[in-house]
Amino acid sequence: MLKNHLTVIATTARHKLASPHTIAMAIKMSTHRKITSPGKFSPWSLKELRKLDIPLNGLYKTHLKLLPSAPNATLYMGKEFGGMEITKLSDQINIDKWAMLVRGLYSDNDTQGSSYFREREL
Repeated sequence: MLKNHLTVIATTARHKLASPHTIAMAIKMSTHRKITSPGKFSPWSLKELRKLDIPLNGLYKTHLKLLPSAPNATLYMGKEFGGMEITKLSDQINIDKWAMLVRGLYSDNDTQGSSYFREREL
């Protein structure tokens, strides 16, 4: 379900006339948030989460005028190494999962309950 939703978004955004920076910003502010919210509660492995990155790789490469055969690492490497320093969707989901886990483990009882129910309502 999430991958289908992400594919539709990537296909639609591929035809938009916008700068690469604008596309990257829109994906990070809107699409990442829509997908990471249900994604952090999913029982998916890292391999399954990496499949969510595939539609976005093509979108980024199209807007950055990169060849489809260009390595995906160029999108995600740091700027000091010649990359774009874009955050992978799968990495963002894992970061959010671990943050929620650590918050639950090391918080007092009131905070544990409130953060769990607040996250579930989103």
